[in-house]
Amino acid sequence: MNVCLQSLFACPAFFNMLQVISNSTLADKLRPDSTVLKLAHLQKMFDSKYQLSAPFNCKVANAESVFETFLLMYNPEDEQQDAQDFLSLLLDMCHEELKQFYVSQKT
Repeated sequence: MNVCLQSLFACPAFFNMLQVISNSTLADKLRPDSTVLKLAHLQKMFDSKYQLSAPFNCKVANAESVFETFLLMYNPEDEQQDAQDFLSLLLDMCHEELKQFYVSQKT
């Protein structure tokens, strides 16, 4: 999970998309437990403008607690899994959530 999240947040297009979502009215229209909103929440912890001035006083991003229900669905037995499977499921869920929003806006 760590490798996937760090890679996604290092991708400027993905990082900026989450920033736009968290700073727009779209965040209010998504389900509170949506994967996209959880990623936007974590994105703020990686954004330098949200960091505190003292380097050792910054918040610790605990992705396992943020994605607790997602991890139970992905890996209920808590076994070693492939990062590609996690990334595929994460991106598929984001795609479906955003697709539902944008398709409902057009109709």
